[in-house]
Amino acid sequence: MPAHTLESAISQWTAGLVGKPADSSCLTAVAIDGKTLRRAMQQHGRSVHLRAALDHATGSVLKQLQMQSDNNEHKTAMAMLKNIMLNGKVITGDA
Repeated sequence: MPAHTLESAISQWTAGLVGKPADSSCLTAVAIDGKTLRRAMQQHGRSVHLRAALDHATGSVLKQLQMQSDNNEHKTAMAMLKNIMLNGKVITGDA
């Protein structure tokens, strides 16, 4: 199974778990953060960097992407948010 097919299926399943807040006036927090994997090197010798969006209420990772070596954290975060339902969510991130 291709990785993107599995990622899409897991994202849809997680979105169903998170669902909508019971109170429509209540916002839920989603944190975006990046991590560098130790001792995981790509072919060109650079470390593997991942960005993830975490739902605070459930502790679920809504989406995770590997950052491309020619990309920055901001562009990766924006690409990740394209496929997440943002209604009723407050997105936080660090620099």
